[in-house]
Amino acid sequence: MLKNISAEKIKKSGAIIALFIVSLSLYFSFGFHHIAKFETADEHYWIYDATAGRIHDYWDAIAKKDWSRTRINDKPGVMLAYISGIGIFFEDGLQKRVTTPGNYESAFSSAETEKINFAFRAPLLIFNGLFALFLFWAIKRLTENKWLAMTAVILILLNPIIIGVSQIINPDSLLWIFSFSSLVSFLNYLKYRKRSDVILCSLLLGFALLSKYSAVIFIPFFFVVMLVYLLQEKQQFEFAQKAKRNALAYLLILLGAFAVFALLMPAVILSPSYFYYGTIGFKGMAPIFWSIIALDFLIFFDARYLMSKHTFYLAKRIEKIFPHIMKIVLVLVAIMFCLVLANWSIGDNFLGIKGLNFDAGHDYSFRRQDFFDKLFLEIYPLVFSLTPLVLVALIALWIKGVFGKLKYPLLVFVLSSFVIVFYAAVLKQDLLVNIRYSVMLYPLLMLLAALSIDEFILGKMKSFHKFILLLLVIGISSISLWLIKPYYFNYANDLLPKDSIVTGAWGYGGYEAAQFLNALPNSKNLKVWSDYWGVCSFFNGICVQASGYTNYMGKSEENTIDYYVMTRRGEMTNTKTWNRLKEDLAGKPVWELNIDDRPDNFIRIYRAEKD
Repeated sequence: MLKNISAEKIKKSGAIIALFIVSLSLYFSFGFHHIAKFETADEHYWIYDATAGRIHDYWDAIAKKDWSRTRINDKPGVMLAYISGIGIFFEDGLQKRVTTPGNYESAFSSAETEKINFAFRAPLLIFNGLFALFLFWAIKRLTENKWLAMTAVILILLNPIIIGVSQIINPDSLLWIFSFSSLVSFLNYLKYRKRSDVILCSLLLGFALLSKYSAVIFIPFFFVVMLVYLLQEKQQFEFAQKAKRNALAYLLILLGAFAVFALLMPAVILSPSYFYYGTIGFKGMAPIFWSIIALDFLIFFDARYLMSKHTFYLAKRIEKIFPHIMKIVLVLVAIMFCLVLANWSIGDNFLGIKGLNFDAGHDYSFRRQDFFDKLFLEIYPLVFSLTPLVLVALIALWIKGVFGKLKYPLLVFVLSSFVIVFYAAVLKQDLLVNIRYSVMLYPLLMLLAALSIDEFILGKMKSFHKFILLLLVIGISSISLWLIKPYYFNYANDLLPKDSIVTGAWGYGGYEAAQFLNALPNSKNLKVWSDYWGVCSFFNGICVQASGYTNYMGKSEENTIDYYVMTRRGEMTNTKTWNRLKEDLAGKPVWELNIDDRPDNFIRIYRAEKD
């Protein structure tokens, strides 16, 4: 009998390992494809400007023990310097990239650009892929379900947005993985109350804060989640014991995260204001933070000396209405996702939401909208950048949670609540978020989708059928990746009409435009103006980049331009110049690329009409 049990376990483990290998292999296959053949709008800040880039600046500061210079940016992007910075050891010949330097016009080596891009991007892609091992282990512990954990990992690894952001030298490429893993580690602490989870959570939260300031949202969220978990305890003695341990653990997690933050960015020790504004003082966080710390001490004091007399009393009152709170949260997210989906897919904007650029940010046109319009505009990019499989799974899970019982009700509530908390925070800042700004939501939603698949299908199957089902999930996810490759970060599901978009090209298409130009006769003697960064680095001739047109070129210089490369991003960032050129270049483009066959996400090349 023992032999049979052992054999069954080996079969199950073998199936899980096989699924992991297949999904990870596909992740790398799609991820490495085209990885060096694009350049985004902001990447040059990290690897090229103004000396050798922020990543080089960080390691130069460490080498010279110039601790004040370890704050390379307010993002702060320090973890990017550690992971992407591995590329320094393999490709540090940045000076070879520019063959003919100039203030506004330069010539570049496409081959050197690709070498540099690969050297600094490959570590990010590899790190995020291999980190899926940790995610599997952590989610398996949390749910005690290896098949569910494997489903979540498959959806994360084969998500187009996650693969796309993992190719980009930007703090967001690491924010999503550190923030998500810190949340899962915190939930594991609340379940198992182990010191190792406290250490792990503080370490990962510190890494998230060192990636991007927006990770501060987890400071109040962790506290609220801790209170929610306390509500589940029915006996006052046990409640007091957990309240005391949890209150202390929460404080230790924050102190540990702040210590990691200071250790890897010593500039904050020399200039405490850097620490303050990068963590607890970030955009209105200070009053929330100090209120939470005060409440945490009160909970600890009440548990330590009064057996949680007051806290337990309040918990019992809240416990009575908590099931209704859970349903309200699930109703809200389900309704919002369904309304957004219907409004822009089949509804022809029946809600009358004003059309704004999805990347308007703090633009006045967004700030002046009413609350509901703002909310719909915030959620719109997220909904349509999810695959149909994930969208259906999410909505089905939330609907069942409203009308029936769930296997993991608390976990579904916590993850769904974060979506509401996230959008409440950005609405408070009057910030219209795009896909990159909301990237930390994607792994949470993938876990929710995995919970849904387990809820409706996976949990009722035998092991062999589970294996087949997850192979099907891999196949369906791969289709979405195949249809958008290699422009993963521009993914939008087919429920969104082709005349709409949810994100700009983000550097995509520039390589292809440059290849067209390079194939022209005598291309090395051509002069091209491009309205964004993604073209010049791959063009063999002389290239004038964006602002160089207005800052440098007079009428005589304008007559030296042979071709103009124009994009949607350039239309927004160089409006005056773009509109003038659009009038002058009334003819059809000689080359055009529409990302994902969406005409609004274009790259066009026009031949100049010279006097």
